[in-house]
Amino acid sequence: MRDEPGIVLVDNDICIGCKECIEACPFGAMQFNEDTELAVKCDLCYEKIQNNEAPACALACPTRCIFSGDMKTLPKEIEERVTQERN
Repeated sequence: MRDEPGIVLVDNDICIGCKECIEACPFGAMQFNEDTELAVKCDLCYEKIQNNEAPACALACPTRCIFSGDMKTLPKEIEERVTQERN
């Protein structure tokens, strides 16, 4: 399933654990949880994004290289971070 901004989500209600999505994923993003017998992948902290919060990886990144947000504003944010790092 893909939401409005394009985040691919696993629907646990319809996942049957066949692992076909794992084989088909060109990015190697899909994993299989042996305990739940369901496919899993990073959902970019979907609930956080819905609340206009940054995903955990972006907050935890020690080098601040992981960005999240509107593609229209990201270039400006990147430029500001680079400027801060140079100063």
